[in-house]
Amino acid sequence: AVRHLRAAGYEVIVVDNRGCGRSSTPWRPWTTRRMARDAVAVLDQLGVERAHVAGASLGGMIAQEIALECPDRVSKLVLSSTSGSFRRLDLVPRKGLLHLFEVTLRLLRPASDPERRVSDFLCTIASEDFAAQCRSGDEAWDTVAAMLEDPASQRGLALQLLACMRHSTWSRLPQLSMPVQVHHGSQDTLVPLAAGRELAQRIPGARFELHEGAGHGLFERTEEVGESVIAFL
Repeated sequence: AVRHLRAAGYEVIVVDNRGCGRSSTPWRPWTTRRMARDAVAVLDQLGVERAHVAGASLGGMIAQEIALECPDRVSKLVLSSTSGSFRRLDLVPRKGLLHLFEVTLRLLRPASDPERRVSDFLCTIASEDFAAQCRSGDEAWDTVAAMLEDPASQRGLALQLLACMRHSTWSRLPQLSMPVQVHHGSQDTLVPLAAGRELAQRIPGARFELHEGAGHGLFERTEEVGESVIAFL
């Protein structure tokens, strides 16, 4: 995403949320609304009054809260592989809940071998076929490997997952008035496709982009997604 946006002439601000990367991990639990305020604080620090805001998965939940809490700061909103909450059990099949539990255990207890960690992560966020074919030197593999150089701690990951589970914006989404684009992969096993469709339906005028064969990270459709986002912006 960063590569595509920079090539198109955009300045890109990427934030390590609290609890991951090089940001600190507070001891007390937090919410996606608190994380949204963190992101707005970054914009304040950089002197950016208004920006396009994009987020995927948990980042998409944070992006929703930024747009709802500070609509004057958001020009356009891009949401990928995300949901208004996980409290709508009708949108999450039983098999999906089991997979989410398995993924959580895998992330909390990562493999000791660096290559195995990258492979496990790809199996989590990409389709089975894509993950099996991905190798060191591929853009997706190297992206994940770079991210895992600064991994979230177990506590940071657990508190981020808690924030994700507490997130709820379904009833507030109709308040959004800026242009919104929603992306979702047909093979997303973490956030079901039904949740992505529902998200777009709740937002007035939102454009929904379905990516056939793509998993949670949309790595299988990098070029397609990048071109679509730039055309939208």
